[in-house]
Amino acid sequence: MQQSPSFLWPSLSSSDSRRFSSPPQFLQSLHQHHSGVADLVIDPSETYLASAGLDGAVYIRDLRSGALISAYHHTGAVFDLAFGDQHRIVSGGEDKVVQVGDFSTHRLLGVLPTANHISALAIDPTYRYLAAGISYDDTIQIWDWQTLRSVKTITGDYYVFELLAFDATGKILQARLFGGENLTWQLPSGNLIRSFADNHAGEWSYSAIAHDTQILATASEADDHVFIWDTQRGAKIQSIQVMFEGGPYDPNIALHPNGTILVSAALDGQLRIWQTDTGALLSTCANQHNTEVRAIVMSNTYLATGDHDGVINLWRFQ
Repeated sequence: MQQSPSFLWPSLSSSDSRRFSSPPQFLQSLHQHHSGVADLVIDPSETYLASAGLDGAVYIRDLRSGALISAYHHTGAVFDLAFGDQHRIVSGGEDKVVQVGDFSTHRLLGVLPTANHISALAIDPTYRYLAAGISYDDTIQIWDWQTLRSVKTITGDYYVFELLAFDATGKILQARLFGGENLTWQLPSGNLIRSFADNHAGEWSYSAIAHDTQILATASEADDHVFIWDTQRGAKIQSIQVMFEGGPYDPNIALHPNGTILVSAALDGQLRIWQTDTGALLSTCANQHNTEVRAIVMSNTYLATGDHDGVINLWRFQ
């Protein structure tokens, strides 16, 4: 492991250190999707879990019980989701539209057409902007979240988006591209203020970002290390070897909302819990899946993993 001494890491409390040093408790498996799970999202209150599937379905569940609350469909695979305020949720994917819905009333509030498929979505925490990364069209489309009117289009040589995230002010937008380039824009101007490459080996990549967008984790299918980045400086601040027995590695990853904990799920069938500032392995357990984990998300209390067959496993940190 390699650590940058100049970065001010968020502190991990002694109680959280003890909590994450025990493997998460497996709660249940959810069988609803008919093909692979593409994305999982937990809302900030830890009340709801949303899943997007390659079968075109979106399911919203009670996170504690796993009970199904609402469901709707796109006409193609769904690649990304985001929770908004007032029980609103957005989804996008292969059918080239962003759907905005109210999952408490099961109402569709808006359909936003785009030029190509949507691979990344983000809603800013102040609820001013909705952003979508339009893959193969080299654009980020930004709408006013309250009116759903288009307010900005950012263009460039972007190809495929893997991640979009706003900082806490809603004035900074962070993106990661499939090839490993990381970009930062300022809003409302749309000016590019920072870019850096993460230099992973391999073609397929994975990423996770803390809620303040300063801590970014990146991985690839051909690399046994996960890199942790300070996005404000474009600097690598940690390198964690997440597998030790040779490839293929394919480590899908999730970050705690404050960036203190990393969870990796690799092809060896294990979930591993890491402390990001030290790179220490805190705990490990079998992932309870029969095939590869395609999507993973964690909150302070819960972990959800979704696999190639459409099965979602729910976990709780004790």
